Amino acid sequence: MMRARPKGLSALIALLLMVLISACGSNSDDDKNPPQSAGGIAAVEQASGFVKTAESDLLYFPNSKFSNPDSLKPMETWLGPTKAVQVPSGKSVALVSCGAPSCDDVMAQSVKLIESLGWAATAINQGGASTVQNLTESLSSAITLKPDAIIGIAVPTQVVGVQLTQAKAAGIFTVSLADNGATGGDGQYDAAARYANASLGQLLGYTVIADSDGKANVLVIDDTGFPDIHAGVENFQTILKDCSSCTVKGIPWQITDAIDPTKASGIVTAALNANPDVDTIVVPYTNGLQAVIGAVRASGRDIEIYCKELDQISGPALKRGDLSGVAASDFTLVAYQSVDQTIRGLAGVAPIPEEQLPILTHVFRQETVPTIDTADFQSLFDYESEYAKLWGKK
Repeated sequence: MMRARPKGLSALIALLLMVLISACGSNSDDDKNPPQSAGGIAAVEQASGFVKTAESDLLYFPNSKFSNPDSLKPMETWLGPTKAVQVPSGKSVALVSCGAPSCDDVMAQSVKLIESLGWAATAINQGGASTVQNLTESLSSAITLKPDAIIGIAVPTQVVGVQLTQAKAAGIFTVSLADNGATGGDGQYDAAARYANASLGQLLGYTVIADSDGKANVLVIDDTGFPDIHAGVENFQTILKDCSSCTVKGIPWQITDAIDPTKASGIVTAALNANPDVDTIVVPYTNGLQAVIGAVRASGRDIEIYCKELDQISGPALKRGDLSGVAASDFTLVAYQSVDQTIRGLAGVAPIPEEQLPILTHVFRQETVPTIDTADFQSLFDYESEYAKLWGKK
């Protein structure tokens, strides 16, 4: 005959069972990502709106630093320069690339535009290394050619200040692209065509929040050797702060790590092992992207990967489904802006202020990546006609 349990003992057993059940469920996604605050919900709604626009149209950013969210909007009318300039004849331009695929793509488009003006163009460091030594030597080589102008594509002011002083002394007009340094002074570029690195970092922040419904645990790779790249990472982190149920941690590396598959893979693998809850990785450029994809695949974990810029590396990766999304700018538009600044400088006209250089962005997915593996915004907005007017071609 079984003896009845005392009522107090039954209650204690029931309480213990409830505690055990609760503990067993503590590894759920809901526990890793606590319920969002009202601010977190608002962040998801705002991010989703921006991403929806950037997937179907061009999302306009008013400056190349951090843009107030209230200032972001679709590009429906021309928001760029409107003052025409007389194109001088018989000029020559040397272009120095950082050597990365995106830099080379911009340089190739710039060369086409320069040659269409009847000018001579020389491409330097195409496919070359992005090391300090190589960039300084490349700019020095450009100076020895004695061109009328030099365009530096992701060649930071802080790296080539000495060479920029030498170029100014030689009467060479210099234009930077993808560098957030000041312009006009000694050891600085004379003008700038601001690149979208910082804006794309901001857009990637919105994309990750929207895609994860505000519950992403992120590792973001940061290369402080390139100030413009670092600015994009800072913008990404700023946006993620509004997501109450998101976490973000930076992974420092240098371009020398990115271009070494073994180093890059080792850095990412160590970061994944140290952060078992991470479900998202953001890469600031396509250098090292294949190593990141390989490290994630080797981990066996379900991790979303995002990067900036659409090129011959990220395009195929997006088509394969290795990436969840790519935030991109248009290399041809950027080329137009850098060449326009060069024309104005050689014509003796003041360069266009930064706020008049529209930064246009787009989010590409697996089903929308172009067959040419590069962003082409011309089909979404006819900016080429606008520059044709400025240069007296239309």
